[in-house]
Amino acid sequence: MKHIAYKLTDYTGNLINPFNENARFNDVDYAKYLNNTFDTPDEVIEKILEVYEINCSNMHNLQAAEFDKLIEKYKTGKDFNILCKIIALVRRAHSDSTFYDNGVVDEICSYIIENLESNCSVESIADKFNFSANYIRHIFKKKTGISISEFKKTQILKKARLLLKASDRKITDIAAECGYDNPSYFSKVFKNEVGVSPKDYRQGC
Repeated sequence: MKHIAYKLTDYTGNLINPFNENARFNDVDYAKYLNNTFDTPDEVIEKILEVYEINCSNMHNLQAAEFDKLIEKYKTGKDFNILCKIIALVRRAHSDSTFYDNGVVDEICSYIIENLESNCSVESIADKFNFSANYIRHIFKKKTGISISEFKKTQILKKARLLLKASDRKITDIAAECGYDNPSYFSKVFKNEVGVSPKDYRQGC
């Protein structure tokens, strides 16, 4: 019945599609629909990744460097032609297979925790796992509910509190191990998040 309705129904106007079968639009029509429906570039990209189910089973088909480059251009002004190129690129990578990305997000979490000292960037994480940086941000937030930077900060503070409690190491050394070259900035971040300075926190333990 759904198939018959899809074949017979003539969608007009604002291109409403009750079955969410966005693949029926050509690149230009879908780009118009997205630009008219969503307010921000981030919302548009989020919708594209969601609709075409871009995940670890098909991400390798997506040209990561080109994808990130196009997204950065699109974010500067919601350029219609750039959006068409993004849609075309994503459609080529699209797969009907079902895959869950939880395992990869777990690996990313472990990698971040193991490399807090190096203060790894999203770009370096993307290179490590051979994914687009924008995709890494998308799937991490989708699966954990927080951004990578928020997760890193949480883990850094957790490690800092542990080292302050369980060791007599200098605060400068603890700051360095937590990825901060500037001890003063580390103390400022720590106090903003915890409520007391690293020194006062240690004395209160």
